[in-house]
Amino acid sequence: MRNQKQKWVSDSAENHSVSSTSKCNTPELLKTEKCVSIVIMYEKELQALGLSEKEAKVFLASLELGPDTVQNIAKKSGINRPTAYVQIESLKKKGLMSEVEKGKKVLYTAESPERLSSLLNALEKELDFKKIEIKRILPALQELSLGAGERPKELEQKVQKIL
Repeated sequence: MRNQKQKWVSDSAENHSVSSTSKCNTPELLKTEKCVSIVIMYEKELQALGLSEKEAKVFLASLELGPDTVQNIAKKSGINRPTAYVQIESLKKKGLMSEVEKGKKVLYTAESPERLSSLLNALEKELDFKKIEIKRILPALQELSLGAGERPKELEQKVQKIL
C-alpha cells in the first residue's frame, strides 16, 4: 500500500495544479487519501526547495489556516506546540511566515507562496558565493596536497570536475 501511495504521489506531481487543493478545502475532505497524498506531495516539494520536513508541515498548515494561533497551527501540522514555535521562528527568518498581535493573542501567518522564489534566490546566491570561494582556495589546497605524496587518480578527476 505504501509503495502504491508513493507512486501515486510521484506520478501525480506533474498532473496536479494549485486548483486541485480546492477540492480538499474542508476538514472532512482533507482526511481523504487523495487529499492526504496531495499534501504529502507538497511537503516533499517544499523539502526539495530547502525546507525541513517540519517547516514544510507548518508552512502548509499555516497557508491553509490563514492567521492563527501556534496551537492551531501545531495541531493542523501534526507536531507539538513547542516544536511549532521553533519551526515558525525558522520560517520567519526565511521570510516565509510573520506574526501579528490581535488583542492579547499572537497570530502567525504564512507569507505568500511567491516568497519561495526569494528563498531560492538567496540559496542560489549562497551557492554562487561558495563556488567562487572554492575556486579561490582550490589552488592552495592542491599545492598543499602535493607534498602529501601520490593521490589516487579518481580523487584528482573529481577535483577537476568541480572546476
